Order: sequence, then structure tokens, then C-alpha cells
Amino acid sequence: MRTVGSKSMNEWVNWSGSLKFTPSAFLQPRSEDELADAIRESARNGKRIRVAGAGHSSSSLVETNDTLIQLKNFKGIVRADERNGTATLRTGMTVGEANDALQELGLALFNTGDVDVQMLTGAISTGTHGSGKRLQNLSSMLVGVRMITSEGDVRNVSQEADPELMKSVRVALGTLGIFTEITVRVLPLFKLRRVELCTDIETCLSHFDGLADENRNVDFYWYPRSDEAKIRILNEPGRGSERFPFSFNCKENTEDWVGKILPKERV
Repeated sequence: MRTVGSKSMNEWVNWSGSLKFTPSAFLQPRSEDELADAIRESARNGKRIRVAGAGHSSSSLVETNDTLIQLKNFKGIVRADERNGTATLRTGMTVGEANDALQELGLALFNTGDVDVQMLTGAISTGTHGSGKRLQNLSSMLVGVRMITSEGDVRNVSQEADPELMKSVRVALGTLGIFTEITVRVLPLFKLRRVELCTDIETCLSHFDGLADENRNVDFYWYPRSDEAKIRILNEPGRGSERFPFSFNCKENTEDWVGKILPKERV
């Protein structure tokens, strides 16, 4: 999110500037009680509430003339259960913040995209994916939520107790309530090696299926003006392709903890 002071201190502008609107109220509650009170007040007044994350999406899902809420004060890990491989996080955390906090506990998410500035809850709820032919999208890691319903009530939903409802919760897009905590499956902390290759787009496309079969994560970026393609390949150290049956320039070969190596640092 950013505000544009020349127009209105409450104007919402997404990351690309493609979505701009001005809600009648912008709230950043500090507790579940404050959030529940805001929900009840909106219901009494016949107003609607939308929740905005980091504004990374180009969707108009959050656009409203009524109340816009951001959960930037809901930070931190509530608990981690290494035996069951789960961690409960507050929902104002970005992917990068979640990666950092989990790394301190020796834990990691199984996958993310190459951008880590969006809210983890938003990335899950919108069905965001990382690369990897044999890896599911990020919503698959969700096994439980704590949420405030449209009546202002607190409800806990879990994969164990509510398996059918969890199918909807995973990509609910805010329709079931506002999540204050999410419980996700985690793995013991591990490293990945990232290799970036530059070649032409025809070569990239002709070899892409084979690369996807052989490696944990593979994606590519096409630069139409030059017809160049950058291929990004990630594997656990010692695994995946070591040689490539095509000509290329190697731009990067880096190894680090998963939360540092999957997202691409942007300056």
C-alpha cells in the first residue's frame, strides 16, 4: 500500500499504480477486539469491509467506497510445532517476514514465488503459486485459520476438524471472514542452489519440459525486444541438472537458505 498525499491521505494505490480508490475509512486495528468492533460497527451501519494486503495484486478485489482494513499490526509467530510440522503466524506478515521468522526457528515454507513483498495470507488466499512441476500452489500449505466472521465472532477452522470447509477456506478471498492467524505446514530449514541461465527464447521453450522434469523449481522470463530468455533453476544442493544440452551464458550460481534464495532480491 501507499498513500498519495496530493489527492487524499486515504487513497489506496497498488504496487503498479493500476488500481486507485479512496475508501470512506481506513483502519489498522491493533487487536482482534478492535477488528471485531470495526466489523460489528460496519454491519450496524450497512457498510462493507474489505481487507488489503501489500497491494501486490492488480485485482480490484479490495476496492471499496466503505471501510478498508489493513492488518499490518498483526505480526509474529504465535507458535511452532516441529513434531507435527506446523507453525501458526499472524496474518499481517509478508512472505519475506514469515521466511525470516521461521528461519530463526530452523523451519521453512516448502515453496514461494520469486517475490516476497506480498502478505503470506494474501498469497495463500489468491492461490498464488511458486514454480515446480511436482509442487502444489501455496494454498496447499494451509491447515488452519483463526478468523473474525461477519458477525464479529471469533472462529477457529482446521484441516483436522473441518476438512470440507478447509477446501473453501484455502482460497476464500475474504468471503468467510477476516483471518487473524493462519496455521501452515512447514519443513525443517533447508538450502537451495539457484542457477540463472540466459539463452534465446526458442532454445528455452524447446528444453523447458525437460528442465521442469529434472529440477525442483524452474521458471523463465522472456525479453521480447531482444528475444532473450532468462531461465531460473533451483534445487537442493547436489540435486538436479548439472549440465545443459544447449548454449547459454551463466548469470548466477548461488546457494543459501530457502527463504533467501527462492525470492529474488530487487534493488
